[in-house]
Amino acid sequence: MQLAEKNIEERQQGLRFDFNRQRQKVIDEELIELISGFEVLSSPPPGSFRCLER
Repeated sequence: MQLAEKNIEERQQGLRFDFNRQRQKVIDEELIELISGFEVLSSPPPGSFRCLER
């Protein structure tokens, strides 16, 4: 009985690890999309020039 409980606990731990890894992957992808979108919106439009002050 103790061996079965140990096997169940190990399996649960493995599943929890897999779930958390997949969850973190989704979070990372969403953050990359947000940051990329922000960078696009905050950059000057193509063909525009910045005036350099001297």
